[in-house]
Amino acid sequence: MHCGRRDGTGRDGTGRDGTGRDGTGRDGTGRDGLRSPPSPVPAAPQLLLSSRRGRYRPPTAARLQTAEGAGREGCPALSHWRRALSLISLRLSPLGGEAEGPPSRRRHWPEGRRGKEGGREGKMAAASGGALWRRRAAALRRAARSVCGWAAGAERLAGRLRARRSQEEEEEKKKQREVPGNPARRRARELAALQLVHPNVLARALKQGAVYQDEEVVVLNKPYGLPVHGGPGVKNCVTDVLPILAKMLKNMRAEPLHLCHRLDKETTGVMVLAWSKEAADRIRLLFKTRQVEKIYWAISVGHPDPAEGIVEIPMVEKEVRSHQPHYKMTLAPNYRLSPEDGRVLKIRKNCSAESAVTRYRILASSSACSLLELQPITGVKHQIRVHLAYGLGCPILGDHKYSHWNKLAPQKLPEVTLRRLKLEQSKARHLPLHLHARRLSLPLGASGGKWIDLVCEPPVFFHRTLRKLELDIDKN
Repeated sequence: MHCGRRDGTGRDGTGRDGTGRDGTGRDGTGRDGLRSPPSPVPAAPQLLLSSRRGRYRPPTAARLQTAEGAGREGCPALSHWRRALSLISLRLSPLGGEAEGPPSRRRHWPEGRRGKEGGREGKMAAASGGALWRRRAAALRRAARSVCGWAAGAERLAGRLRARRSQEEEEEKKKQREVPGNPARRRARELAALQLVHPNVLARALKQGAVYQDEEVVVLNKPYGLPVHGGPGVKNCVTDVLPILAKMLKNMRAEPLHLCHRLDKETTGVMVLAWSKEAADRIRLLFKTRQVEKIYWAISVGHPDPAEGIVEIPMVEKEVRSHQPHYKMTLAPNYRLSPEDGRVLKIRKNCSAESAVTRYRILASSSACSLLELQPITGVKHQIRVHLAYGLGCPILGDHKYSHWNKLAPQKLPEVTLRRLKLEQSKARHLPLHLHARRLSLPLGASGGKWIDLVCEPPVFFHRTLRKLELDIDKN
């Protein structure tokens, strides 16, 4: 049954003829009877929609990362999705908002049967095809809205991340600029300032601290808090600036300097560098065969008894089991005292222990502290610190690692020492290690005929502590 009227041309009131075509020559599917190919329309990006499966694929982490890394001028990911949405809109609404569908499965009627049945069949196919593509168009619109929502969310997240990063950078700069109110803490920060400077600034500071230079070696006065080698959490070290330092000392074509020995991060004083690898190997051999005379100065908490002597106790590294497990060097003696009668008993030797020998003597003593001159005969790790702390019971001032065996805690100082230093026990953790490599004597040259004696003055904080504790070297 037809709702429209038919005129003499065979067309009903809707403007369609009996073949199911309207006056424009198009059938109900929106295409003409010649089955012309659809007009080329730019395809939506594959990241937006899987047209074969008909479902939306949300943005992945890579797209969010792209949005996060966008600049302040705009989000490339968001503009990408907006372009995709515009293409979808063009694809869905070519003519006044109607979806353009594929050619319907038209039934080819013989020439004599195109009439009532042909028109009904064409209308049914057009209606089914139009409904299918209207549903697909609605799904595409929902997917486009979701995509734009995801892109806008990614842009907002990127903005928040940029703001948080800039805020953290500002807080870090502010923390570096602020000056601590406590004098001990302020001095500790000043001593560790070389860890935060540019490598060129560090190389210039080392150049100013050079005490001797010839065609074979360069001798530096190593500052406090500067490690020789890199490691976790180390920003600047001596090894990293050796190429820059060589160019500053000689010329821009100079080869990098070579390390001959090492000092602890907290130890100051004489440090030898070589211009060539052959000279460095020769000086390392001198250290290994104990042909180098080393003299250290240290301020100890307490007075060693006797005032002069030799500590010869092997050492070994062990794990300390506590609330904070860590490793320390400790003593591994070959003898012990019997608790019953006090006799000296020989014990089994530790196969991992290394022989360690240190000669010492007191230069000055006052206020429960002493200034010691130390000569390590051997070169075991942390040898002087362990022999003084565990062998003589007089740890070095500021040695928080070896002041206690079973824990890591600030050094416990006597009341008279705290009073002289004008320091509270709660602030004792800011005290630097008072250990200085004072003098170094070694033979140079291929034949070893040139003997040099190198001396470095202690740093400013070392002299300040000597004055406060009234440890006068000239009187002794």
